[in-house]
Amino acid sequence: MVSDELPEETAKAATLGPLVRKVGHLVRNKLAVLVNSTYYLRLRLGDTDEKVTRHLNLMEREVAVASAVVADLMDFSMVKEPARRPLDVNQLVSDVLSGLAHPSGVEIAAELTPGLPLIEADQAQIARALGKLLVNAIEAMTAGGRLTVCTGLSNDGQAVWITVSDTGPGIPAEDQARLFDPLFTTKPQGFGLGLPIAREFVKRHGGQLEVRSGPEGGTICTVTLPLGGQ
Repeated sequence: MVSDELPEETAKAATLGPLVRKVGHLVRNKLAVLVNSTYYLRLRLGDTDEKVTRHLNLMEREVAVASAVVADLMDFSMVKEPARRPLDVNQLVSDVLSGLAHPSGVEIAAELTPGLPLIEADQAQIARALGKLLVNAIEAMTAGGRLTVCTGLSNDGQAVWITVSDTGPGIPAEDQARLFDPLFTTKPQGFGLGLPIAREFVKRHGGQLEVRSGPEGGTICTVTLPLGGQ
């Protein structure tokens, strides 16, 4: 059973939630104006000026980063119980992977155990959590590599697990204890909310998220979800 007592950072998020959501909607609207304006400029100017094209590309990239940050802040500010429905974990993994953008140098493999029992879960929340882990793994492999997603059933048959493994540099020992701290990040463009959001979604289902370095390098994230969602 998920405890009603929220962790300190989650309790703060609940208190600030309405303000963050209000500001988030405002910023999203402003970003939408920038997206439309950039699109209009590109239509009018085309590729006639290399310098202008370069700046338009830069604007689009930075707006995309800002939009992702706003989405993370709004996710982190919304503390709500999952809308549980029967969920096929293998199908969820396949759906999320099918829509995952990744560089050509990153190979993606799925090793899904057939015949897993359905779990009671909020599909959108678990998909968001998995998406955060996948994006982190891809961003860790700056020189390319292999991303592997596996599923399986716990030894006692009471939970389903998902692992996300990458061949990146792994986690420095000094950073291990701070991985789930909001706003902690080692990435220049990072905002430090991906893992805390993923963990909160998983915890809301009575599950666990563990992150560790692999025995031969890389990082392994393991999500464990009880069948009944509690």
